[in-house]
Amino acid sequence: MKQLYFKHVTKLLFCFTFLFSFQLVLAQTPSPTTMEFGSSVVVLANSTNPSANASTSSELNNFDVSGVSSNSRLIAFANAGNGGGTNAIGSSTDHVLIWTGDSLGTFSSGTMSSTDGTEFSISAMEFAYELSFGASIINFTIEGKKDGATVGTVALNSPPHNTEINIDFTLPTSGSFTNIDEIVIIPATPINGGFSVDEVVIGTAVSCTDPDVPTVTATNASICNGSSTDLNITGSLNDATQWHVYTGSCGGTQIGTTSTGTFNVSPTITTTYFIRGEGGCVTPGSCGTVTVTVNNLDDASFSYSAAAYCVNDADPTPTITGLGGGTFSSTAGISINASTGQIDVSASTPGTYTVTYTTAGTCPNASNVSVTINGVDDASFSYGASSYCVNAADPSPTITGLTGGSFSSTAGLSINSSTGQIDVSASTPNTYTVTYTTAGTCPNASNVSVTINALDDASFSYGAASYCVNAADPSPTITGLTGGTFSSTAGLSINSSTGQIDVSASTPNTYTVTYTTAGTCPNASNVSVTINALDDASFSYGAASYCVNAADPSPTITGLTGGSFSSTAGLSINSSTGQIDVSASTPGTYTVTYTTAGTCPNASNESVTINTLDDASFSYGASSYTIDDADPTPTITGLGGGTFSSTAGLSINASTGTIDVSASTPATYTVTYTTAGTCPNSSNVSVTITFNNYTWTGAINNSWEQPSNWNTNVAPHSTGNAIIPSGVTNYPTITSPVTVSTISIASGASVIANASVTGDVTYTRNLPTTNWYLVAAPVSGETLEDVIAGHTFASGTGSNLGIGIYTNNGASPWIYATAASTGSLASGAGVSVKLATAGNVSITGTINSSNVNTPITTGTRTNFNLIGNPFTAYANSASFAASNTALLTEETVWLWDGSQYVTYNAVSPIELAPGQGFFVEAASSGNVTFATSNQSHQSDTFMRQEPKTSFELFVENDDDKKGTKVFYVNNKTTGFDNGYDSKMFEGVSVDFGVFTQLVADDNGNKLAIQTLPNTDHETMIIPVGLIAGANKEITFSVSETNLPSGIQIYLEDRANNTFVNLSEGNHTITTKSAVNGIGQYYIHASSARLSNDDITQNIANVSIYKSAEQEITVAGLQANATVKIISLLGEELASTDINSNGLSKVLLPNLPTGVYVVKLNSALGNITKKIIVE
Repeated sequence: MKQLYFKHVTKLLFCFTFLFSFQLVLAQTPSPTTMEFGSSVVVLANSTNPSANASTSSELNNFDVSGVSSNSRLIAFANAGNGGGTNAIGSSTDHVLIWTGDSLGTFSSGTMSSTDGTEFSISAMEFAYELSFGASIINFTIEGKKDGATVGTVALNSPPHNTEINIDFTLPTSGSFTNIDEIVIIPATPINGGFSVDEVVIGTAVSCTDPDVPTVTATNASICNGSSTDLNITGSLNDATQWHVYTGSCGGTQIGTTSTGTFNVSPTITTTYFIRGEGGCVTPGSCGTVTVTVNNLDDASFSYSAAAYCVNDADPTPTITGLGGGTFSSTAGISINASTGQIDVSASTPGTYTVTYTTAGTCPNASNVSVTINGVDDASFSYGASSYCVNAADPSPTITGLTGGSFSSTAGLSINSSTGQIDVSASTPNTYTVTYTTAGTCPNASNVSVTINALDDASFSYGAASYCVNAADPSPTITGLTGGTFSSTAGLSINSSTGQIDVSASTPNTYTVTYTTAGTCPNASNVSVTINALDDASFSYGAASYCVNAADPSPTITGLTGGSFSSTAGLSINSSTGQIDVSASTPGTYTVTYTTAGTCPNASNESVTINTLDDASFSYGASSYTIDDADPTPTITGLGGGTFSSTAGLSINASTGTIDVSASTPATYTVTYTTAGTCPNSSNVSVTITFNNYTWTGAINNSWEQPSNWNTNVAPHSTGNAIIPSGVTNYPTITSPVTVSTISIASGASVIANASVTGDVTYTRNLPTTNWYLVAAPVSGETLEDVIAGHTFASGTGSNLGIGIYTNNGASPWIYATAASTGSLASGAGVSVKLATAGNVSITGTINSSNVNTPITTGTRTNFNLIGNPFTAYANSASFAASNTALLTEETVWLWDGSQYVTYNAVSPIELAPGQGFFVEAASSGNVTFATSNQSHQSDTFMRQEPKTSFELFVENDDDKKGTKVFYVNNKTTGFDNGYDSKMFEGVSVDFGVFTQLVADDNGNKLAIQTLPNTDHETMIIPVGLIAGANKEITFSVSETNLPSGIQIYLEDRANNTFVNLSEGNHTITTKSAVNGIGQYYIHASSARLSNDDITQNIANVSIYKSAEQEITVAGLQANATVKIISLLGEELASTDINSNGLSKVLLPNLPTGVYVVKLNSALGNITKKIIVE
């Protein structure tokens, strides 16, 4: 494999630059010469689609050279060793003209053209090519062109690779190279390599005279299809070599050439011919034309109705579907009418003939039809006899004519239509005509007469089919042909002439009696006769006597079955089976008779006695007993001395019937008493053993296992029912596995399960009003359908019930259950419920004794999730929130108190009651964990804590009162403290409320609880937000707890420049417009009395936070200011002037995701804060 690239590229490029600095600008005509290309390597061009004009080198002999390429390629003078065929036609001193380049591109063509367009001739040239890879063969076409038109071609088909090829242009493949202005070398496919030429013999262009445009006529301008005509050409070829004949268009489809003045054509359709002179040095010009009209031949179509006829058929006449008026002829032997074509079949010799119909129209035509004349078939046949008996062998005919036909006959004869065989036994006796019809070309038929004779009538009968051995001897009646003889199978005594049977002399059995005639077609018939002995009437019962409760006895018949039973009066007996219904019979002794119903009936008797049952009556003093009752013993009022039994689980004395209730499993049992008398009997009594109920008192401690903590002084056993009431001092804690029947936990009570519990647990929670309550299942395994079935919930819109499931996706936060709703109530998942009337909600399932994982999710509307305490004990809200802080936006829970959502966090936690539902806000989706370690017993839902330094700010409109809490706790900050600063519940919309926002680093959250450091109270100014409609009368008030001595709470109104001491009394305002935000009101905790004179604007009280996707809020500013948005590179992206009255919202420009700086400039000072745009 050889990489073809020009070896002297650097040198060639240098030469190329030098040559172009001395270009000639005059164009000249190529000189007649044999072109050589010197002994120096020279690059003429190096580019995509390279070209060089004649002035580049005198060696070009006033030719321009160019090429079409796929990338930068070379045209150059080169010696051997530079690829492109140089090894074949070049040497170290003899250079060639080459088109070549590296292996990455291709040449599609190479051209040499006279620089001024002057014509020249070329007679010979050396040519070679070489590929970059391998030695594949490529075809080339060398075209001679004049004024852009191809006038000559040389085709190089399969030229050898890298081999000198001498091209003789005086013998072109087509046209001529004697008068051209360019020569083009074209590879069949773009060549990856190159090609070269040498010894190019250039001559003077030969003068050339184009041919005349000929005048063309046709000897016959109109011909019949299949004929031909001469085209007559008038004009001079001049320097052209031949006239070229085309169809379709001038230069279209060439059909031939001629150098004379005529050209014969045989068109099949009307055709226009185009003729012009071509060849030699001429340029093909215009064509002379002539049109030859082709007329269709006459339609000579005709047909006969059939391809063959029999000599006895009707004479057929053909149907002419083509041109009428012609004549008919045929091969010898057939009689045909030449005018009509009718064939006389009876006068024709059988054979096959060709009938020809010839038209007499403008373009006569003929067509042929083959017709066959056939003779009739030979239908000869015969049977072996003229008559047959119906029991003879079925006869078949002998066909002496043409086989393969079919047989038929007059009605009554059963004959095979294919073979002619007669089924004599299936035929009605009579005389018939049998016809055989051939199935040959010309069917024929012949007849034969056949007679079928019936067999003799051998009919006879006896008066009965059977006789007893004691009956009168029977004789037969012959209803057929008399004079025959009788016979029978062995054992029957019969007279062969009369057929009389001697029954007493015959052995009982069944016989066949045969009567045989002696007529023309002897026959025989049989009659079955049975001689019977007398029936055997033997039978017996299994016993001589039976009790009235015994299984009904049936007799064993050892004689002939099928008879009937009867008895003396009082016995209930089945007459068909002999079965005695002992319970329906009157006790006594009876005679039972069995009578056969056979051929020869007989009877026999048996004696049977029926006895009454023992009296098994007994009873207990009660129908049910507890496992702690005295053991009961039954009273027997019937026959004593029997035994007692029961269904499994009851401990009973078999002799006395005494029940050991303490040893019995609580259930309902059937006790059976069975006598031991002549006819034992039994009777049943139902007895129920019930569980004990165990009520928790908690008298000692919290231990479930402590007996003294139960009213029975015994801990519940596996079948007991445990009851946990409310209002006791201690509630149970289970520390080892427990199995009971049920546990019932009253509202307010609690159970901590630190070990497994087997048994159904029902927790009851009292809902004292018909308000909505947030609840959860404190057990697992309860279903929605059971809860719906066990309670009466309030009705809502349509079929909605008072069970709401919260969703943080979609437009509506609540999905309501209906009576048809189903599904499980997962532990830890919360719902909202509303009863039709105040009462209890009971939930039954399995107590949770291990950690419970409950899923929470972020939503499209909010990230709030309704969950609940899954335990039957109390759970601390702060401990729960702290242990799940990674999944929560803040360590806060929200509860519904019947009128509003209440917020709890670490500074104000709540002990969540069993089944208490509450809200949390998810930071991300995952499972929150309710830990068993976070369980306790409580007497109410609030933690007992020392009072914290705090106050609660209230706003009230009519009877609607809302509040926000502020705590002062050591080591807390003025910024966000997770678990201590909690926002308002945002799972539903709020139209009235009050909140605070962070004193420092405010992020815009509306806080229901804010916790501040318990120092420097007077330096912390708390922004207060109000949510209210327009024209609402709002009253501010405060409730203080454990504030430092002298500290009082002041409400600052910056819109009206006032201070109000809320510690001394309430303050009422009326809103002028709807409000929802901070900026107007602030809380001061101060020991000094504040007045309007103390109002000062301080930039420290101003906060900036991102409040929406494309919005920031400036809160606490009562002044004009400029807000600028600046990139981290210092570029100012937006600037907005505001006139703030406490709260201003500033729209952000459309910014890409990233961190930006907000700068606020005002008379009060400047603030800089970073925000994140997502």
